[in-house]
Amino acid sequence: MRTNACNIHVMASQVQHGKGFEWAVALAAKERLGIALIDSDEARHAASCYSELPSAKQQNFRACAEKAIAYVTDIEHLRPDSAGKVGLSHDSAGAHGDVRDVIMSLNGREIGISCKTNHEAFKHSRLSGKIDFVKKWGLGAGCSAEYWATVRPFFSELAVLRKQSSAQKKWSELGDYQARYYIPILAAWRTELLRVAGGDDAGSKIAATALCRYVIGEIDFWKVISLRDQVRLYAFNTKKSLGTNRTVLPNRILGIDNHDGSQYSMTVRMNEGYQFNFRLHNASSRVEASLKFDVQSEGLPSHIHQHDIFI
Repeated sequence: MRTNACNIHVMASQVQHGKGFEWAVALAAKERLGIALIDSDEARHAASCYSELPSAKQQNFRACAEKAIAYVTDIEHLRPDSAGKVGLSHDSAGAHGDVRDVIMSLNGREIGISCKTNHEAFKHSRLSGKIDFVKKWGLGAGCSAEYWATVRPFFSELAVLRKQSSAQKKWSELGDYQARYYIPILAAWRTELLRVAGGDDAGSKIAATALCRYVIGEIDFWKVISLRDQVRLYAFNTKKSLGTNRTVLPNRILGIDNHDGSQYSMTVRMNEGYQFNFRLHNASSRVEASLKFDVQSEGLPSHIHQHDIFI
């Protein structure tokens, strides 16, 4: 129970910090541009999270937010606009490819910001015996019969364990569950990904591009990361709606291996300088009939706009 309680506490702290930083960014935009901050459930929740943070953390978030907003508004040539507004997005937007947490609407434009604290993670996608990742990620018509034949027995086994224990069975009680479940499921995912996006035909090139777009996000945005003594910014500008150079997407997978991660992760190497590490893990201490990916960048193209500001 101590381990589970600790995990819950860590997750709660991460959520509070994330929401608190979103509030700091929205507030900095409101104050710098003299625009209205939209009242919403999301805004009130973020404000509450911010208010409960220690004063030192509040000051750090405010300093990072103010530096970031000053830089973004300068690059985007945003000027005060009495008709402008800034709001916080609902978490569900991310499921539809919109990873923006804070959206500024003024001067006839929308500029969105994805807010992160102490990490640069991208997606947190799931695999299961029902989730058709090929279709859901926009890579193609759907997963193959061979993929389902491989992974469904493992997920069905997990579903039975969960049901028989009334959802109380813990992963730690299953012995070497990584070797039993992670490795074969990850291998099947790799094979399927190479099938749809690893060739040289037009369909494979489209799938490779779609994979990168799925990981990064469908809508252009600034990514702002609050660190201990600095704030880091990236501009992902695939549709040319931001004031930076265009972000060129890949159209080919060069390889998939675990050289840059654990045996429970795979790094997808693509042309144009993209490398994403997909680490498979269980999101809960209790057994679930699904597994989750933590996706991090191992490499991004040099043409992607990046800027660090020390606090």
